[in-house]
Amino acid sequence: MIDGDGMILLHDHLLSPAQIEMSKNTVGMPLKIYDIVYGQQARHMRFCGYLDLQLEKLPDIQCTARFDDLVYLLTSEKGFQKLQIEEQNFCVSLKAQSGSRLDLGREVKKIVEKYNEQYKPDPYGNEDQRSLSIVLKNDILQEMSDYINSNRLVMGALCVILLLMGIVNYVDVTITGLTVRTREFAVMESIGLTRKQLKNMLLLEGVFYSLIITALTAGLGGGIFFLTGRGMQERMEYFVIQYPVLEFTACVAALFLLCIGIVLVLYRGYGDESISLRVQRNN
Repeated sequence: MIDGDGMILLHDHLLSPAQIEMSKNTVGMPLKIYDIVYGQQARHMRFCGYLDLQLEKLPDIQCTARFDDLVYLLTSEKGFQKLQIEEQNFCVSLKAQSGSRLDLGREVKKIVEKYNEQYKPDPYGNEDQRSLSIVLKNDILQEMSDYINSNRLVMGALCVILLLMGIVNYVDVTITGLTVRTREFAVMESIGLTRKQLKNMLLLEGVFYSLIITALTAGLGGGIFFLTGRGMQERMEYFVIQYPVLEFTACVAALFLLCIGIVLVLYRGYGDESISLRVQRNN
């Protein structure tokens, strides 16, 4: 293939394991390449096998589009020159800052419309192959806004339910823990632990739990978030990865207030009896 006499067929996970085994017999067979514009045979090449675009550790290959039934042929620079096909650019991607996306989209759209004025469709309504088409992410987002908002509503409701379940579980565990540790606290107070020190100890435990949850959410949760976002971005052109920094900060602040507030509320109702009665009752 490096010498310019072969081609590899790229596909998007189209072959089953049985077809992969059968395809090994086709390696080395002649491959006829035709010019799609003029319908003329260009050259004979040698078939060098299949390559799945979804394989791990595969370098990023720039493709004009990704569809379930769309395949590409990969060859070297020498191989392309032997085909004697005119080199063309099928796709150009433009990136802009978030503040100038709309303005850039409008300007590029005007340029494309002006360019296409010289290439009119044929009498059957087929567009000239020399004309250009433009796809704006903002237009796709606008079309998919209802779908996105409905998904956000459903996911938001699930998050609220999970949050309430977590709060109830945390309150239950905290109440159970304080009840079980009543004798422990009474013994610690009997050997010199003051009420203020006990209060500070419980507050530090709440802060410690909050720090653990925050670290796990930021580290493990953030990693899963970006990995999932990359996968979605490959499948949907309009998908944009945007980490919810403000929402995450608000949730972390609410988490700390919740952990500290619950401990303080439960602490107020603890220890109205004397230390000796609490020790005897727990015995």
